[in-house]
Amino acid sequence: MRIVFSCPMARPVFEPQYAGPFGGSEVRAAVFARGLAKRGVDVSVLVEGHGRLKPRTVEGVSLHYRCLPRPLRRSRDLPHAWQRIALAPYLAWQRGWRGLQKRWQPRSESPGVDPILADLAGDVYACFGVHEHAANVVTTARRRGHPSLLFLASDTDLCDTYRTDNRARNAYGQRADVCRFVLDQATCIVAQTTQQQDLLRSRFGRDCELIRNPIGRLPLAEVPNVERREFDVLWLGRADRFSKRADVAMELATVCPDIKFLVVMNPRNTEVFAELAHSAPPNVQIRKTVPKEEVTRLLRQSRMLLNTSDAEGFPNTFLQAAQLGVPIVSLHVDPERMLAEYDCGFCADGDRATLIEVMRTVAKSSVVSERYGGGPSYVKQFHDADDRCDQLHRTLQMLLSAASNLSRVGAAA
Repeated sequence: MRIVFSCPMARPVFEPQYAGPFGGSEVRAAVFARGLAKRGVDVSVLVEGHGRLKPRTVEGVSLHYRCLPRPLRRSRDLPHAWQRIALAPYLAWQRGWRGLQKRWQPRSESPGVDPILADLAGDVYACFGVHEHAANVVTTARRRGHPSLLFLASDTDLCDTYRTDNRARNAYGQRADVCRFVLDQATCIVAQTTQQQDLLRSRFGRDCELIRNPIGRLPLAEVPNVERREFDVLWLGRADRFSKRADVAMELATVCPDIKFLVVMNPRNTEVFAELAHSAPPNVQIRKTVPKEEVTRLLRQSRMLLNTSDAEGFPNTFLQAAQLGVPIVSLHVDPERMLAEYDCGFCADGDRATLIEVMRTVAKSSVVSERYGGGPSYVKQFHDADDRCDQLHRTLQMLLSAASNLSRVGAAA
């Protein structure tokens, strides 16, 4: 069995020495890829990388690269003033030429075969999230006569505006009809939560597999005493005003000057990042990105994890915090009611005043409240990586068996 994961931004998760942004989907892909490789599956992952890169094997997983143009140098990054002055015209020309090339490059208005994926010759092709890239993965699998596996990400992947007659683009620039194509044509769909299962069935008439997000077991170590923690609040996400809501995190920090925030804000939208960084209050420390291994250390140094997203699937950061016994305070999101029913934290259901009150209570506590101590047992019960990878392995076996049976029936007909 050979499975090909297409996860463009996953390179930093497999190669920590490569600095770059990543999110929960990339971490999820890496855990599943490594887990399947340990179970004897031939696993390939297609990621993006700058320059000419040769395939390599990392922890039993074959990494393949979609080669991107090298990032352009910026004059402000040059060390000497004379270099910035002398090279400014050339760098400006280079940037303008790159822009023209992008403009001239034709953009496909319909899903097509991805030649790099096709060359990898998988028995199953898998992708994470509903978007135009996923549509190409699904199309490539169909053209090669193999099944496709779609892992749902955020609940916004199941937006009720995704219709075959709707060509409007969502906040991420993805066309609604193309997203509907992905949801209709993927051979098998994997949901993170029962809510996603219900949404997929009610809005799109499809059933799916429920495989909760996996997280590996921690080495045996005690969580440091909360009195030694450096930050009151840790926020991790993307610089945006419509999904992760970094702007809301900054607003909460502004009205809580006595609470110390560490905001790890992926600057994918450079304009929003610059605006929020410029207006950040003095009690906020901002970092653009951190390696995957450092997230655990930052959580250990924080009294609580803050989530301000309007919608999520199942945030990987929730699992990381719960596993360490770090309380989660969330403005809107409570996946599988882990906060309300399993004592992993608190969800304000959109009430900012109540959220601020809870944040201040947790920040002033000398020890982690027993009220929010259910995280480790919850994670062990529902999200153990070995159990979830076994479940995915069984799903793949059933998917390939069904595809083989269908192929034999078609040949007989």
